Amino acid sequence: PTLDRLALAMAAPLPVVRPPRRVNNAANPVGTGFPRGMAAFTWQDDRLTEALDGIITSDDIPDNRWTAYQSPNASDWFGVDFGSNRTVAEVRMYLYDDGGGVQKPISYDLQSWNGSSWVSIPGQTKTPAAPSGRDVNVVSFTPLTTSRVRVVFVNGAGKPGLTELEAWDSPVGGGSVGVTFYQDIGFGGLASLVKGPGDYPVLPSDIPNDWMSDRKSVV
Repeated sequence: PTLDRLALAMAAPLPVVRPPRRVNNAANPVGTGFPRGMAAFTWQDDRLTEALDGIITSDDIPDNRWTAYQSPNASDWFGVDFGSNRTVAEVRMYLYDDGGGVQKPISYDLQSWNGSSWVSIPGQTKTPAAPSGRDVNVVSFTPLTTSRVRVVFVNGAGKPGLTELEAWDSPVGGGSVGVTFYQDIGFGGLASLVKGPGDYPVLPSDIPNDWMSDRKSVV
């Protein structure tokens, strides 16, 4: 028998559909420019920038957090100025709680800036329902556009503190979490920042030079 070529008609290839990437609009690992933190009161040894730098640690040492320790206020707040309008659908707060002068609040309210005043964000779904210290507290809501958000705390036995605050443009499940860049800072701490999905043969411009990635293509 003689073998001959066989020609088959192939369907057009399906388009590649990538999931939308999630963006943390509050991330600022370099600590300059926008986004930038703001607060009603900040303890003298703490820094606003450390609540936005991607480092999440509940340890006393190293000190990487914002707190309102020794604030004279019954209510304190921490906020983020994005520098321009951003879409926000979820805020994740990593509450710092040392069991002493800094403790979880009695309650909190998430607010956005409408151009002239602060207003409570409608339809807030809080997980867990009550504030939880040394834990992540997630607030999700219908996506909105704003240039600033803030969390207003009703103080309890101590004053409020944050090791990190994130402001995502979509809730969990709303897109790919992409590529995580990180730096092991020791003492149980880890700095991290999520970028969009894809390959990164070189570090993005907003990632410090000594950071690494969970992708083998970046070292």
